Amino acid sequence: MADSSKDLQLRELKDTINDLKKMIKTLQATVDAANKREEALTQERDNLKEEVDLLRKKLFGSSSEKRSMEIPVQLNLFNEAELEQDPTITEPEAFESLLPEKETKKRKSRATNVERFKGIPIVKKYLDLPDEEKVCPVCNAPLVKIGEEFVRRELSFVPAKLKVIEIYSLNYICPECNKDDVAVIKKGKDGHAHMLHGMAAADTIAWVMYQKFCNSLPYTRQEKDWAQYGVAITRATMANWVIRNTLDYFTPMYDYFH
Repeated sequence: MADSSKDLQLRELKDTINDLKKMIKTLQATVDAANKREEALTQERDNLKEEVDLLRKKLFGSSSEKRSMEIPVQLNLFNEAELEQDPTITEPEAFESLLPEKETKKRKSRATNVERFKGIPIVKKYLDLPDEEKVCPVCNAPLVKIGEEFVRRELSFVPAKLKVIEIYSLNYICPECNKDDVAVIKKGKDGHAHMLHGMAAADTIAWVMYQKFCNSLPYTRQEKDWAQYGVAITRATMANWVIRNTLDYFTPMYDYFH
């Protein structure tokens, strides 16, 4: 009877040990799965952190021209001239002079500077002598102008100029009615302002929209350009101009054709 009791206790201990082993395996598998899940979450957190840092640099960092970061497979728009230049290529007119005579005849003649600059206003600038030098160095007699000589041709670009236009109305009164103490006054009118509650003219807003949508120049860059002219026009102001003009002038046209 005692032996059977011991056997029963031994069997129970063995079953308990087996159950504990199974529990240990289950717990170990749970721990391993938790570790793998933690590693995945840590990796995902690091990736999201890198994306957030990158977006912060793009949004709040320095302007794109000043970034040293280069994205692979993406063209750099700010050193295009340096990448595309070829010092071996000469000016078109100078290149023609280097070709043999027969080959020059076969090739189509290139446009000269006169043809290339056709339609651009020409301003003549004269290189004159000071008044004290307009005398003969030999006999000291006054020099007489005999003509002019072409020296060179330059293509000059005049940047945009900013000006404030003050609009006044000319007022007229009838002198005859005024004698009878009746004031008849007429004032000159030019319709209405391009944009109510704002001093921006149509050409100013058109320039902002052209720079934004045609030249892809963000409002941040345009704000700096306006500052060079001595005018503090913020990004929010330019954005309001564009939105209000879009709603006033482009939305009715869009609704009409659609």
